[in-house]
Amino acid sequence: MGCGASGGGRKDPRKVKLSAKLQGMIDKAFGKIDKDNSGEVDVEEATKMFTAGFGAIHTKKFFQEIDKDNSGTIDKEEFGFYFKRILATGQYREQDVIDELQEFLDGGSMPGLGMSAAEDPEKKEKSDGKAIPKHVM
Repeated sequence: MGCGASGGGRKDPRKVKLSAKLQGMIDKAFGKIDKDNSGEVDVEEATKMFTAGFGAIHTKKFFQEIDKDNSGTIDKEEFGFYFKRILATGQYREQDVIDELQEFLDGGSMPGLGMSAAEDPEKKEKSDGKAIPKHVM
């Protein structure tokens, strides 16, 4: 597993290594959201993409969480770092993230993105009972 974060405690997300497969899926997912191909996603693009899955308020909250430099846009690096933060918790395997991204790329939503598990009562659970966390700090 290329992520180095299976089970165990939290690690530094900057030290999480993504496999080529996962990085490619993250890049594809980012491209799907970045409708104008600018290399950045603004709140409007994010809201259009994710509103069907969980609503504009949660989209904005998710957006603010990922936009670490407060630029008003999310670039590929910030988007990828979000997934490193998920893996750094040690609660999720790289395959969990791959499964979520594949669902999104296949035309589904990314269930609960931008919501904590407590805020998302209808979150889709994986077969192991886990879903990707929605507010990984």
